[in-house]
Amino acid sequence: MIRDSCSQHGMGIPSVGILLHEIIKLMYHAKVRDPVFFRIGTCGGIGYEGGTVIISEEAVDGAMRNVLDLVNDYIRAYIILLINQSERADDTARRKQPRAAVGDGKSIRARLDTFWHPSSITDAVDSFYGVVFRGQNGFVSSLSSYMRDKTGRSETVLGKSVQRPAKLDRRLVRELKALADPEDPYETVTGKTMCTYDFYEGQGRLDGAFCDFTETDKMEYLEKIHKLGVINIEMESLAFAALTHHAGVKAAVVCVTLLDRLKSDQVLAPKEVLDEWQQRPTTLVCRYIKRYLQMKGRISLDGHGSVAVKSPRRFKLVQQESETYD
Repeated sequence: MIRDSCSQHGMGIPSVGILLHEIIKLMYHAKVRDPVFFRIGTCGGIGYEGGTVIISEEAVDGAMRNVLDLVNDYIRAYIILLINQSERADDTARRKQPRAAVGDGKSIRARLDTFWHPSSITDAVDSFYGVVFRGQNGFVSSLSSYMRDKTGRSETVLGKSVQRPAKLDRRLVRELKALADPEDPYETVTGKTMCTYDFYEGQGRLDGAFCDFTETDKMEYLEKIHKLGVINIEMESLAFAALTHHAGVKAAVVCVTLLDRLKSDQVLAPKEVLDEWQQRPTTLVCRYIKRYLQMKGRISLDGHGSVAVKSPRRFKLVQQESETYD
């Protein structure tokens, strides 16, 4: 019988997505009932000093939407391939005169519509990585708009758009918050978590290889999302919330801030301090696990019915593999 299990993933949505598929399959085949998933990690705070524990009430993307939106490298690769097909311009000319090479937004849209064939998306990967091109803002904006229209702000599966709401369990959030000890030498707070697909530009950092905005631009953006309820930024919560919700699994995200992004882009705390900070989310989750096991005999009386992980067969996630194991 599985009581508790701990796994580690890498940085970003692709990594946590792969892990969740495997863990959800494990829960299903092991016939685990009432599983509770936690993501424990680090983040950048917005208005909160380093060492603050943050429990995510909701996961949103950079545009404040709480749906999983993976406009991934395959899509971007394919669009670059379309541009190459429609323009027949070499890379040198494209780098020197990007706007002249690709034209305005209207002509881009017309040319892309001519060549848009979703079934060929995966054939474009090599082309994408072979292209060295950095467009002007007008082109990037037009391209982003085209991608939104074609993908429906959703995950692309076999060339088709599939939207997955990114929802976390609000009751679990309240239960975790109630377990914060007043004697803890740090704050434990709840709020919206912004999940980005990029560590540098996507999070408004000025210290990446490229930066087309100013410190003023960055601060205006961070202050704007802070007013909308966002209190931290990381790179995994959107996929975590979407996939667990899709599988019918209760889930929560608990992170510790390493810095306040309203004050700095750099993590300056010494290693021993960072090590201690990173234990704080684990401490909170361990309190929940201890309480859960102590109350397990009374859980159903508190409104927690016994529910198994939703069948991957029903959701067409791992139908063939499930049939083999069954």
